Amino acid sequence: MRLKLLATCMLSSFLLFGCNDAVNNEGYDYSNSHNETAIVKHEAVLLPVAIFVNSDYDKFAGTTITFTRSINNVNIHDFDESEKASFTKKYGSVFDGYNIDFSKYKKLTISVSHQFEGKDNYEGFESFILDRSTVFVTGDYELIANEIVNKQLHYLSTDYKVGASFEQAHMIEIAIPNEFVNDNLQLKTIQQLDEQINEIYINLVDDK
Repeated sequence: MRLKLLATCMLSSFLLFGCNDAVNNEGYDYSNSHNETAIVKHEAVLLPVAIFVNSDYDKFAGTTITFTRSINNVNIHDFDESEKASFTKKYGSVFDGYNIDFSKYKKLTISVSHQFEGKDNYEGFESFILDRSTVFVTGDYELIANEIVNKQLHYLSTDYKVGASFEQAHMIEIAIPNEFVNDNLQLKTIQQLDEQINEIYINLVDDK
């Protein structure tokens, strides 16, 4: 009886082992199923895009003034020698103590404009700033570990550091490490249209 029971258990084990082999031989790789996650690029807005609108900007102008801040286009390219000094100067003391090797960075240029509607020849005094929540992403991964990038984004989202201007157009410049620049790189920021707040993504590298 014991021999019969033992033989039955051994037969069941062989059958189970054979079934597992059959499943694994279908080509499904269990070892990689949980370790590899494809980067899914977020749907991006088309440029130009308004990132901030205040339809009740100046209550003392005698009429309704609407202020709009827009991102018109973006561009990424290598730093050339003539750009390095002017780039560092724009950030004041932000890069003090850093010996930046610009050959390891790309320069992102963001074209931003200010528009004031509702009164002819109205001059607004505003800063060309980014929202404090602005980050660079590849898929769902935020590039928050790079100190140089973080310092720039903090500077560019701080009104008093950037400074206000009567200008209507400006170029925001950001140095991004070469290893971050790929087809999946996007700018994630907040779009505030009066009381409506949206999270938007902007492609930074042209799709091939």
